[in-house]
Amino acid sequence: MKITVKTLKGWEMDCEISSNDDVLVLMQQVEVKEGTSINRQKLSFQGQILQQGNTISSYNIQEGSRIYLISDLL
Repeated sequence: MKITVKTLKGWEMDCEISSNDDVLVLMQQVEVKEGTSINRQKLSFQGQILQQGNTISSYNIQEGSRIYLISDLL
């Protein structure tokens, strides 16, 4: 399924993931497309921070969902 990841600067990227994928798969795609390393990423969906080890479906993320990338500035 296709979802959109939006940065705080307003940049958007499309990512292809499966509902059974670990959040880490999405983070890897963001790292390649946007350049923010996985350990500096926080991904937010409907007020929840996505955690590695959980599946995409565990957050009820569906086709067309928008996820926000919050970079760790430290």
